[in-house]
Amino acid sequence: SCTREPDPAVRFAEGDVRGALDAYRAAWVRGDSTLPTRYNVGTVLLAADSLAAAAEWLEVVRRQADGEVRARGRF
Repeated sequence: SCTREPDPAVRFAEGDVRGALDAYRAAWVRGDSTLPTRYNVGTVLLAADSLAAAAEWLEVVRRQADGEVRARGRF
C-alpha cells in the first residue's frame, strides 16, 4: 500500500481501476520503481484489459523479483 494519498491499492479495491492506475503512475514519477509497485501496475493494467502493457510490467517482475512477488508475477 502507498503511503501518500491517493492510495492506489484502496482505489483498486474500490473498483476504481483508472484512479488506481493514475495513482500508481504518480508514485512512479515520484521515484517508486520497486518490484511490488511494478507488479501492482501490471495487475491494474490487466483489470483495465491492457494485456500487452500488463505483460511488459509483469515480465520485469518475473525476471527480477524473488519470493512471493516473483511467484505472483509468473501468473
